[in-house]
Amino acid sequence: MRFFLLFIAALVAVFAGIAAMQLTSSAPTATNTAATAQPAPTQSVSTVDVLVARVPIAPGTVLSPALFDKQPWPEHLVLEGFIVANTPAANVAGKVTRSAFQAREPLIASKLAASTDTGFLAASLPAGMRAITIATDAVNGVAGFVFPGDRVDVLFTHNIPQEMKAATGAVGDKGASDKAGFAEVLMSNIPVLAINLREGVAKEETANLGGVAGAVASAVSSVSPSSLTLQVSDLQAEKIRLAEKVGNLSFTLRSVNDRDNPSVPNPADLLSLTKLSMEETAPEEDTIQITKGGDFGASAAASKLQRVQGGAK
Repeated sequence: MRFFLLFIAALVAVFAGIAAMQLTSSAPTATNTAATAQPAPTQSVSTVDVLVARVPIAPGTVLSPALFDKQPWPEHLVLEGFIVANTPAANVAGKVTRSAFQAREPLIASKLAASTDTGFLAASLPAGMRAITIATDAVNGVAGFVFPGDRVDVLFTHNIPQEMKAATGAVGDKGASDKAGFAEVLMSNIPVLAINLREGVAKEETANLGGVAGAVASAVSSVSPSSLTLQVSDLQAEKIRLAEKVGNLSFTLRSVNDRDNPSVPNPADLLSLTKLSMEETAPEEDTIQITKGGDFGASAAASKLQRVQGGAK
């Protein structure tokens, strides 16, 4: 009887252990099932492509396709002035930056200037430079062959009064005129920003020209420059305005191969137009020495010797 009771108690203990093990193993499964049953929260953000700077861009830079790129941008964060790709406003190549852009910074329309905008020239000028316009004609303006982007030398033709020559030590015309003519390069390698064209020579006036002259004349007969706008420093601008008052300004077109050659020729005067020299053609002056007393013969001989030597030079 006692053995039977022990057997029943052991059997109950075994069943209780099995039940406990099933409860502990089924609890995490239920938790995991509940966790996996809940879907993860998701949020979709609508984006648009905007133009951004590919590299840092300095003010006054002409934009090229290599300087900007398009980048996805949250649509609700697109501010007014952002340039959206694939729109008419996205045609920014050739525009000039009014201010700096950092890399990956969105381009803003108000910070760009187009060639038709009123502030385009001011935006394209480097810091410290000025734009100045000089009146010209077909001859002084190289017959219309000067275009924006070219470089020119500014020639200054003027007269120097004799009293100014004496004060400055300048060498010029020694004739009867009280002024000396000079031509010199006032400034060299100056960039041309813009030109203003006007109607030029009538076509019938060039109809009788033949050969190269006729071809050139027919090419430039319709327009000729009336003014050139140059990029200069503030000091150069002052010199130009003063030179206009006292002389004549003209231009020479520089070769593209001479842009790194800053050499400037010496000023030319009237004497440089001929091979004759005033000093070579001037007669030698005789040397006469007057003495007193018994040395008159020796002094006269010395004077005669000096005149002979002077004539032999």
